[in-house]
Amino acid sequence: MMFVSLDCCAVNPVNTTTNNFDNTPWCTTSGECQQTNAEIPKTCCKGVTKTNYTSAPSTCFFNLNPGSYITKGCYQAIREFLKENITSKSPVVLAVGIIIFLVEVLSVITSVALCRQSFKD
Repeated sequence: MMFVSLDCCAVNPVNTTTNNFDNTPWCTTSGECQQTNAEIPKTCCKGVTKTNYTSAPSTCFFNLNPGSYITKGCYQAIREFLKENITSKSPVVLAVGIIIFLVEVLSVITSVALCRQSFKD
């Protein structure tokens, strides 16, 4: 689902048949890679969605024809997503962080005051 929604494939960019999937459970002696001789999952093919990925063209995931699969790695995609969303909303993120910090400090002060009060009685 992450590959489809972020338009990425694997952790690092996929450039050759030797990629991040070679040493994963997906591509072991009993994994899907060995059962279908696929080089990458069908969700790495360009133009697939969560409803049609099962019918991805075999030229994409068997042969890795250039231009038929997504080469961008998910690490890079997540960094770009966070950079775009946090940078554009940095004042809001900063304000929420300060509010949470103040609530935590007030909670500690209140807890200490209540503990001192209960020991005096």
